[in-house]
Amino acid sequence: MLNKIPRAVAFLKRYIKHPLYIFVYVYAFFLKDFSFKINFYKQGEIVTSLRQGKSLIRFGDGEINLLLGLKNHYHYFSPRLKKMMKEIVMSYSSKSPYVLSIPIFCNYSNKELKEIGKFNVWLPLKIVFFLIFPKNVSYMDAHNFYYDKYFENNIAPIFKDKIVICVTKKETIEKLKSRATLLKDVFYVETPEYNALKEYENIKMDIDEKLLNIKPEDVVLFFAMGPVGKYFIFEYANMGYQSIDIGKVAEVMFTGESIEYMI
Repeated sequence: MLNKIPRAVAFLKRYIKHPLYIFVYVYAFFLKDFSFKINFYKQGEIVTSLRQGKSLIRFGDGEINLLLGLKNHYHYFSPRLKKMMKEIVMSYSSKSPYVLSIPIFCNYSNKELKEIGKFNVWLPLKIVFFLIFPKNVSYMDAHNFYYDKYFENNIAPIFKDKIVICVTKKETIEKLKSRATLLKDVFYVETPEYNALKEYENIKMDIDEKLLNIKPEDVVLFFAMGPVGKYFIFEYANMGYQSIDIGKVAEVMFTGESIEYMI
């Protein structure tokens, strides 16, 4: 019991600016069956949506941290960035030009999460989903892209005849340039590896320059640049440009390297 006191104090300090989150978390913590019945798109439905021009934004624990006022792996905390993430969530509806993806673990009960050792990882997601996410819409499982060959077999072929603009860090660009891919014409926009928000306007200018004289229906934007890329997707999707949050897949696609361990 004494060992739990320091952890409880650390928890309160961590989320002191979010009293409602603390209240719901403490309440839900002891509910074995706390879960949701979210409708997740089937894989075939996602492919159909992308063929129809929908964009794709994926949220994971990093974006949940930002919504709670914390930093994530790719970015320090910024009130502006938190506002961006919240706008993406609060704007989501069945009529949105993008599909929002979250981990399917939202549908797992607390008991099930404990059995697979994921309780502490995904309970915050469930609490934030309860507090601010739309409930009457469908979502994609954010980990679909992590399954071996899923992107190469199901997603890349959709865009084989389109111009691709890939927005990501220098190291990933170099890897992509060295590979033979299923993609037709690929152009690159380089971004910082961390804290990309400080270069937001410059990155946007680079993207807009690449888009000059290209019809929206002829191009797709791939983003692999952390949370800032997700807001770019939100913006460009609303301007009629299909944009895909490929994330970590950009580093391993067409290599055969597995990232299933990250699920």
